[in-house]
Amino acid sequence: MNKFVFVLAIIASVNNINEAFVLLYNTENSIGMEEFNCIYLIKNSTIKYCIRHGQRLPKSEEFSNCSNGEQWKFSELLDEEISPSQILTWSSSVEKTDDYARIFYNRSENFNKDAYLCNCTQPGSFGKNCEYELIFDELLFSEAIQSAHEAKNITQGHQLWGDILCYETLKCDYGMLCLDWRNICDGQQNCMEGIDEENCDKLEFNECGEDEYRCVNGMCIPEEYWLDGQPDCMDGSDEMPDDGLSTKCALTPLVIDCDDRICPLHSWSCGDGQCILSFYRHIYQSFYPTGGTYCYSMREFNHMCETAVGKSLWTKPNGMCAEFGYKDDSIADLSGYNKCIYLTRCALSSGAEVECPCNGINCTVLLSINCMEFELLFYPRKGIIRPTIHHAYIRNRNWSYTEPDGHVLIGILQCRRLLIPISFDDNVAFEYDQTFITLPQTDALLCYSVIRMGLVLESETKQLETCWNDSFTFNGRPYAFYNICHPPDRCISQYRIRDGQFDCYGMADENLTEFKHTNHCYNIQKHRLQCSTEETTCLPASALGQIGTGNPNCENSYDKLIHGNGSVLTSISCTIYEENSECHQLRYYIGNSSIPNSSFVYTQDESNAQYYSTALPFRGYCDSFWHDHVTHYDENSTLCQQWVCKEHQFQCRTGQCIELNWVCDGEWDCSDASDEFGIFGNWSDHNERLLALNDRKMICLAQYKTLPFFDFCDFDYEYPCYRASVPRPLDIYTYRPCINLTQIGDGIEDCYGGLDEKNTFQDCQEQMLGYTLKCDSQCVNYLQACVIPICEMSVLCSYRNNTSEFCSKPNDVVCLNGTCAKNARCDKKHQCSHGEDEHWCMPSGSLTDSFIYRYRKQQYRWRSASIADIPNFPKGNIRPIPKTTKGDLLKSTPSLLSTRNHLRKDRRMNPRDVSSKNVEPQLDWRRYTCNQGFPIYLSSKNETHCICPPTYYGYKCQFFSDRLSVVTHLDLTEFWNLNETRLLTVVVTLHFLETIEDHYMFHVTPIFTTTKYVKQRFFLLYSRSNDSIKHKKWRYFNRTDIINQHPYSIQFTIYSLSDKRINELGSFHYPIYFDFLPAFRFSVVPKFPKWFGNSTADPCSNSSCNSNSLCKPLLNQNTTMFYCSCKSGYSGKNCEQYDAKCSSYCHNNSVCLSNSRGLIGNPDNPLCICPFSHFGPRCFLRSEACNSNPCGANSTCHLTYDPSGENSFFCVCPKNFYGDRCQYEKMSIHIVVNMTDSVAASLVQFYDYLLPRMILHLYNQQVFRGLPKTVRYIHGREQIPFMSILKIYKDMTKPAYFILYIQPNSTTIDRTSTPEWCPHATDLLSPNNISSISAVFSYHHICRNDPSRICFYDSDYFCICQEDSKRVHCFGHNTLVDTCDSCMSGGKCIKGDLKNPIDFVCLCRSCYQGELCEISLEAFGFTIDTLLNPRVAINSSIITLLIHLVMHIHELVYYRTVQGPHSSAVLCITDFHTNIVDTYNRTMTFIHHMAPFCVQIVTITLLIAFTARRRSKTTGKRMTFTRQLIKQFSTQKELYTMPTIIILSALPQIILTFSLACTELNGLKQHALLVAYLLSFAPQLLGFVLYVLPSSAYKKEFSETKIGKSFIKWM
Repeated sequence: MNKFVFVLAIIASVNNINEAFVLLYNTENSIGMEEFNCIYLIKNSTIKYCIRHGQRLPKSEEFSNCSNGEQWKFSELLDEEISPSQILTWSSSVEKTDDYARIFYNRSENFNKDAYLCNCTQPGSFGKNCEYELIFDELLFSEAIQSAHEAKNITQGHQLWGDILCYETLKCDYGMLCLDWRNICDGQQNCMEGIDEENCDKLEFNECGEDEYRCVNGMCIPEEYWLDGQPDCMDGSDEMPDDGLSTKCALTPLVIDCDDRICPLHSWSCGDGQCILSFYRHIYQSFYPTGGTYCYSMREFNHMCETAVGKSLWTKPNGMCAEFGYKDDSIADLSGYNKCIYLTRCALSSGAEVECPCNGINCTVLLSINCMEFELLFYPRKGIIRPTIHHAYIRNRNWSYTEPDGHVLIGILQCRRLLIPISFDDNVAFEYDQTFITLPQTDALLCYSVIRMGLVLESETKQLETCWNDSFTFNGRPYAFYNICHPPDRCISQYRIRDGQFDCYGMADENLTEFKHTNHCYNIQKHRLQCSTEETTCLPASALGQIGTGNPNCENSYDKLIHGNGSVLTSISCTIYEENSECHQLRYYIGNSSIPNSSFVYTQDESNAQYYSTALPFRGYCDSFWHDHVTHYDENSTLCQQWVCKEHQFQCRTGQCIELNWVCDGEWDCSDASDEFGIFGNWSDHNERLLALNDRKMICLAQYKTLPFFDFCDFDYEYPCYRASVPRPLDIYTYRPCINLTQIGDGIEDCYGGLDEKNTFQDCQEQMLGYTLKCDSQCVNYLQACVIPICEMSVLCSYRNNTSEFCSKPNDVVCLNGTCAKNARCDKKHQCSHGEDEHWCMPSGSLTDSFIYRYRKQQYRWRSASIADIPNFPKGNIRPIPKTTKGDLLKSTPSLLSTRNHLRKDRRMNPRDVSSKNVEPQLDWRRYTCNQGFPIYLSSKNETHCICPPTYYGYKCQFFSDRLSVVTHLDLTEFWNLNETRLLTVVVTLHFLETIEDHYMFHVTPIFTTTKYVKQRFFLLYSRSNDSIKHKKWRYFNRTDIINQHPYSIQFTIYSLSDKRINELGSFHYPIYFDFLPAFRFSVVPKFPKWFGNSTADPCSNSSCNSNSLCKPLLNQNTTMFYCSCKSGYSGKNCEQYDAKCSSYCHNNSVCLSNSRGLIGNPDNPLCICPFSHFGPRCFLRSEACNSNPCGANSTCHLTYDPSGENSFFCVCPKNFYGDRCQYEKMSIHIVVNMTDSVAASLVQFYDYLLPRMILHLYNQQVFRGLPKTVRYIHGREQIPFMSILKIYKDMTKPAYFILYIQPNSTTIDRTSTPEWCPHATDLLSPNNISSISAVFSYHHICRNDPSRICFYDSDYFCICQEDSKRVHCFGHNTLVDTCDSCMSGGKCIKGDLKNPIDFVCLCRSCYQGELCEISLEAFGFTIDTLLNPRVAINSSIITLLIHLVMHIHELVYYRTVQGPHSSAVLCITDFHTNIVDTYNRTMTFIHHMAPFCVQIVTITLLIAFTARRRSKTTGKRMTFTRQLIKQFSTQKELYTMPTIIILSALPQIILTFSLACTELNGLKQHALLVAYLLSFAPQLLGFVLYVLPSSAYKKEFSETKIGKSFIKWM
């Protein structure tokens, strides 16, 4: 091949990069594979899409040529020196490229001369022989599969070409709709006899370890995964609720997040991770609003499409739905009962099938003629909501609605393990009740009913009391069971009591009164919110923040609002992908809610978490929603008169601000309803400027025409309603049903039921009353108010007839004149004479709005937070600076493989891209035929094949697989060989006894994962071989075997890779207890034990492994456990078998593991553990992505071993650069501070703001002594923090606030700033507005009254005036974020860098100084340590310790050693916390100086006096006492020498101590004090000279001693 052809080949490969790039694995031709032709998708997890037919496959079909490309023989490739890295971009087989690499890097290797590789030159083609094509016009597989999922928003496509997703492993009688794997162990009987709930108690009562979090459903995850921003529990209970995940699951390939997702209790699974409310599962009900979300898969419609309300659909033979006009060729027998069912379907669907003889209205006659012998017609023919529940339709009914007339129970019901057979002859039937079968506790209700009917023998009812009371969990703990759900209701763990979810029929488990003071979840309390010490709850994170749900979780609202009166808990951002994630705050909040009852310890930085602001978000004032749920003062109509609305908002007469499109929408948003009534009066100046307000008026006019009592009320100034406080409200002639508009929202009930006060009165949960009906002390939501008995006698329910069949349908209305208006309730038409059928009608909306008043608007208002018109400071136009790149540093050309992703990011959109992105997608059958998989086109046969994620199998990916999802990471805290280990390779294998069924391999770079781990998320599949399926089915019904035998296990084997060798470090072994479940999440953190690396504790020191194996430790067992690991190539129980393939299959430097690939992959070939920088099935491929230095100079490139090839490396950047290729230079902030004030300390803080809470988020803060001249901050972000605040401390009092800069959307700032002072808000308000409650309402006027004002603050908010000074933006502000407690003696501690424990400054009280305020300057407060070198001081202290012990014993209590923040010297100082102790110390110090003198003077004088007295008595009258006393004074006068010297030596210190008290010590003063201090110790040091030598008696005695004689001789 000439060079020209070679150049063309390279050009083709480059073009191929821009068109498509696919790495195709598992292409080896082998018998018995369960998956082949695999492509990896890396999206938050590692997902392998493969052809999976659900059985062991024969050899794949071979193709003789490259159908969509060029064929290159190995010899040709070698001649042209085409590297394996280049060939990988050809989208051919990874295995064949690996084989080519074997000979490319070692030309002496033999190879088949006919061996070839295909270069897939056809755009979008790929495959071993380029036989496949990507159907969608995308550059990457990840983009193509996203496009395929987005097409599912057109539900018609799935119904035309898709399938119903089914779980096939468990065979049971499930009725019409096949099982979803989520039906297993969901607490509901989806199989006859309830066999889908077998052994589920093992999970329900499962117990977790001390270092684990227990999910609500019983699964366990590592504690560090709790509230980390990513759901790890399959039920999502470890994270805050994510309302948007359901839709994402339907339209996004989030496989591990969605395909493993278990829906909440009151929801129904769509089969693909999407969940809908249980009400919407019943497509025939008309009771609940129809504006809710339905399944994109339409699973709830399947097998009963005809019953859908408002649609004309037909059920196809496969259960899917066809639209009107469908021709059903499967209908052959139209005789007898079959014809009756056909007519029933025609009646329900309004004649959707093309040959239907009737269209619903006229079907009654045909049914009467053809079906006389059938009074009840069952459709669907079998149970569908439950297998035992059959929908029954009365033949001669009104077919204008599709709700069944009743339900008939037929089959076998399980009630707490008691099987109850029910036949048609038992006549167990129920009249249709819209609330009956929508409850998750339907089974309990059925069991109650059949027991009451006497279908259960009295002797059998005893079985109902048993709930595995004597059972134990897999880890040996007794079941945590409290019999709260009364038999025959299901058995639940006691951890479900007071968890915020109703599990028992009758809601007994959430009974506030019964369990208010009883803690049933003490074992897991540290991970559950406890409302208070008086109210014990067990609320998981997923139950928090649910405003307005009606669930009585916490009486103090701690489960909804921070500390019960702050921001909504859901406003705390906890997302793993967000830079400003606040997960630690939630962990701190929940963990410390039960401190008295738990041992919760939180070791992360709590500086922000412990300072929750209880202040309301400033944007929540006067927004028409209650944020203070106790006093509601934030919506006070008097105070809100001072509020200023945004320019585009409508201002109510109450002062509240609402969106303009909420005006005249039929729902009251203003508390006085001024957005719906009185709209034609005079408008405020603000509303006059709203140009679109006139259009809204016309809408109001149209709505007035549908109001009730139109013949009584003048809607210009009156509101129609039944009157309150009158004896007969329904007597509208006596008591006119109208009130004046001024009476709305005045706090007085003028309309019956408080309809005029629905925005001012509160319901039983302290939420806005809305359309809730209060009956005595109970509250019932709008939809159920007139259905359940509690309020059926209410005047508002007078339209219903609950006593007879007359006018008894849900939407029928009994008019005041006694006539019946059929289906007339709230249809916006006057069908009663006075229009009373339109009284008390809720505006059309979602089901959520029916339960939570104005829910959607509240969510919109909360999520639509934005900041606009923030002024720049300092003034001047700051031009955003573009990113600085290191383009001149990237001079080398990266390899094709390493640059492919970079090319994709930088490519320009071509016309084809525009058409594919912006034009409405066509209904292409190929987008839907593979269900949750991905279609690939086999052009040679004009066929579409499906590659499935691990969660599905089948030719069309239509079946759920049995699998384990694994979430893990390596804990390297105790890993000792970080520096020498380049890479850790972890092989995870799923074992069935001695057989490996599946494996997965991942890599860890130790030096980057010791401080921040990266989760590995992947699947391991159970084999679908005949033997495996047979065993799984047998085991499912063998409880004894499940309890005692655990044949499945997971093994993590760790290999350490250096540059030249591979070393197996050991393994972690874990049994799998829940293999009987179709899907289970196994989450664990393998941690190297403390003894790892300690040769003396190595369990292999005395091993007995044979020569074919090596002893390796079991790392999650005790130090005595080990295993014998077979050497490379060997296998078998005793490593006795050698695999000949290992001599040539794997790279020479790799480890060859025979029989380790597993049954799922290629069982014929060994598993190769590749040496460092090698990859591929055989390890001959080399990772060359870093060879070209794609990260640039001074950066480090590291390999990712990404099997998709899309991100083959990552860069570790130098300090001043960032970006995925270190291509962006970190921008700096440089500010010259133009300020000359004399200050003690200052603090510079850099802030951004967090939406929607509108709080300031601190990025960095710097503390200074004095005032800094310049401030520098290098940030690694695209934009600088939008604001910097300067806090100045002139003394220990409150600081002064200044703005250094405000620069939204800027990348850098380098200029001089004259800081702008921000006064306290109270300094700017009139005395009348100083109240802490009312002041905030006037904050807008601070800006309006002073256009030059930029900022101000208070204890809760930091406020910035808008550019036009019309309004103000106030941000929640943590004023205590710079506080610390590292200073002594009451000094004020000012914190700098929050991550640096020694970065702080101390401001000392008067009479104290030092870096820690450790030096006392008060009289007698000095210590030698504060005056002398610390080391000398310690030695001196040891000598004098015994002398001072008695008089200074108190100091032992208060002495402490401290280390200066900027010094290594350790100081020994006293830290007196109270003035009493401080005064006592000074007093004792003074006594220390004076007492010896006084004691000695007194004792010497007394001694002389006593001596003189005795001698005067012996001498008699010869010498009087006075003369004897004078003589003794003269003789013993030298005794006064010592005390005199003592007091003279102490006198300088006494004088200086009083003179220098509370003055700063300079060098001269310090030295003078030191000399005086040392002089005071002279008498103790010179005791011999002062005591012995002056005394003649002592000196005489001393001279007689040996020492004395020697001394005299020496002298």
